[in-house]
Formats: sequence, structure tokens, C-alpha cells
Amino acid sequence: DKSKKGELKLPKLLDQAPDGKVLKAGLIGCGGRGTGAAMDFLDAGPNLQVVALGDVFQDKLDSCREILKKERNVEIPDENCFIGFDSYEKVIDSGVDVVLLCTPPHVRPAHVEAAVNAQKHIFMEKPISHNLDGIERLQAALESGGGRLLVGYQFRYHPTLQQAAEVLQTLGYDVSGSDRA
Repeated sequence: DKSKKGELKLPKLLDQAPDGKVLKAGLIGCGGRGTGAAMDFLDAGPNLQVVALGDVFQDKLDSCREILKKERNVEIPDENCFIGFDSYEKVIDSGVDVVLLCTPPHVRPAHVEAAVNAQKHIFMEKPISHNLDGIERLQAALESGGGRLLVGYQFRYHPTLQQAAEVLQTLGYDVSGSDRA
């Protein structure tokens, strides 16, 4: 949004989610990045819970479950732990509000389509797809209007992007709405 010449308005980014109703998340893809995303979700504000896990591999799910218990005192009951290629469907159908998609990107289009059809909020790690077909499937699913999507964005803390913001400031742009670290 460029209001006036030389002024760039960036949205104010909150440090954490506002207090509100409990949001239940299900993690699909319990590897290292998925486990980290689940912990990040729990740390993002009050009233946030991870209540379901799904993965193709038992060892990944078991490791994630152990780390969540040890580091965040979160216990996921057996009935909310799903293994197999259809585990994403079971997580989506487990009563969650948000799905955390942290699987390899070649399976994401099917996962996003299912989450959108179920009217879930979606956090998806990047890369979002490896090919144009996947991008087009994601776009079509999201344009259908069923879900809400946020893609991982840790790069905003990347030194190169911070330097770009500094360059914009030296050119006279107001980037004070950003939350550069």
C-alpha cells in the first residue's frame, strides 16, 4: 500500500496472537521442521493447542510427540495420532481449526485441497510446490474460498531482507510498520 509518494506503509505485525477462543491445530508432517512449526504455533500466543499429529512414518510421529511432551508439556492422545498416506485426512477430520502442513511439497496440493474443502485455516511451510501443476492446484483450491492460508516466512529475519529495508529507508520510504529484528 503506497499512500503518498515516498511513503511505503507496511502492516503492523503482532508479536503474538491476540487472546481469544482456543484454536486447535493438527500437524501433518512430523519431521524436524514440522515439530518446530508445532512448537512455534504453541509459542505464538495464548489459547493455542496442538491436538493431532499425522505422518507417514511412525518414528517421525513418535519423535515429535516426545519432543512436544518434553519441551512444551503437550500430550497428544493415541487416538489423535495417525500414521499412513491418509493420515492428513484423519488429522483434518479430528476437530482441528488449523492444519500445519509440513510435509514434502510434492504432496501439498492434495493436503491443501482437503483442508480448504474442510474450511480449515492453513499454515504451510515452504517451498509450497516443486512445479507449476502444484502451484496451479494450490491456487485453484484457495480461490474456491474455503480456507485461509499463511506460508512460512522466517526469511523476513534474513540479513539480506533487513538490508533491503534499510535501503528503502535511505531512499525515503517509511518502513516503520515492519517488525525487523
